Amino acid sequence: MRHVWILGSGGLLGSAMKQSLSEEKQVRIFTEPTPLSWADKTALNRELCEAVDCFAKIIGKDDSWEVYWMAGRSIMSSERTELEQETSILSLLLERIDTHPSICVAEGTIIFASSAGGVYAGSTEETISELSVVSPLSAYGEEKLKQEELIRTWAKSHPTLSVLIARISTLYGPKQSQGKKQGLLTHIARCILRKEPVEIFVPFDTIRDYIHVRDAVEEIKRALENVRGTHAVTMKIVASEEPTTVAQIIQLFRHVTRVRPRIVTSSNPRSSHYARRMCFKSSIFPSKETKKRTSLLLGIAEILSAERLAMAKGK
Repeated sequence: MRHVWILGSGGLLGSAMKQSLSEEKQVRIFTEPTPLSWADKTALNRELCEAVDCFAKIIGKDDSWEVYWMAGRSIMSSERTELEQETSILSLLLERIDTHPSICVAEGTIIFASSAGGVYAGSTEETISELSVVSPLSAYGEEKLKQEELIRTWAKSHPTLSVLIARISTLYGPKQSQGKKQGLLTHIARCILRKEPVEIFVPFDTIRDYIHVRDAVEEIKRALENVRGTHAVTMKIVASEEPTTVAQIIQLFRHVTRVRPRIVTSSNPRSSHYARRMCFKSSIFPSKETKKRTSLLLGIAEILSAERLAMAKGK
């Protein structure tokens, strides 16, 4: 039996991963006894320790386990104090796992969702791969690297542990958080439906790699097939590998909605945190088959449909 714990299972990536894994046989998804209070550090520390204790109790000697870190409230523009708090929570999780021999001796895998855009923001390479040198431009990117290193260091003392660090490109999907000021596609969709102007803080020729959350989940799961049991740390870029400009995104929205979005361009002091061009190509576990990606046209239609439904429910 594989016991799976997804931290951040209510978020865009975590919820999609939970749904996908729930359809697999021989997988048992663990649910925290108390929902984690991410906004309350004191309560969160107590709840996280309790959750690790409960997780340890269900792991038998012939079982394996997987912990997915897909949590966190930080975004590219987050302040360093918020980012450091997120790292301390991750550190507490690892420390608490160390107190349970039943976890430490069992075959285990840590999956850490990192940010390709954050850690490679300053890269000048035409196409970024796993061989590219990291070059963060923000505290967010720097802290993601610290979190990756924290897991790498911790893994060295755990011979039965395997680790997958997934550096994900620009993730999107129909369940983008209402409380996070991120997600260009969701932002445009909400503005169009509310008949509000769309504020854009980057040039129209800015290039990004947008990957649908379903595709990201499948790519992570495919990588895990190669990572489990290796007792090593593997880093992989998870991306659509299809560069798209902001101008193309706007055109796709016009095509789907038959509405010309009212675009308002303005400067933002944090614009320097965002690179003008982000193109990715993974060389780790390349697929032998042609990858079937969700088209941006379909993805945008899904987001608009989800946002219409949310508006109808008064959200």
